[in-house]
Amino acid sequence: MTLVDSELAEATRHAKIPIKVVWLVRDHLDAVVDIEKAVELYPRSADDTVTFLRNRHAVGLAVKTRNWSEVAAFMLYVLHRDWIRIDRLSVHPRRQHQGIG
Repeated sequence: MTLVDSELAEATRHAKIPIKVVWLVRDHLDAVVDIEKAVELYPRSADDTVTFLRNRHAVGLAVKTRNWSEVAAFMLYVLHRDWIRIDRLSVHPRRQHQGIG
């Protein structure tokens, strides 16, 4: 188990609702864009998000709730050799202050 995996496992234990952290896939893209529009001052479009994720070291994670069907949050980050740069970490307004993020 890597450091990132162990930190994600720890985060899921502290959430006030049941959550599951999964890889961000195209099926999540509409929910990601909706969350961006709700919480970001300058939201990305779906095309911008896909372009970001095409970067060789870019990674996206989604947090799912409600029988694993609702995307409640997402994180986009870039892996560097010795560190990680978090590009976006957004939680849907309805799910804020519930231990997600």
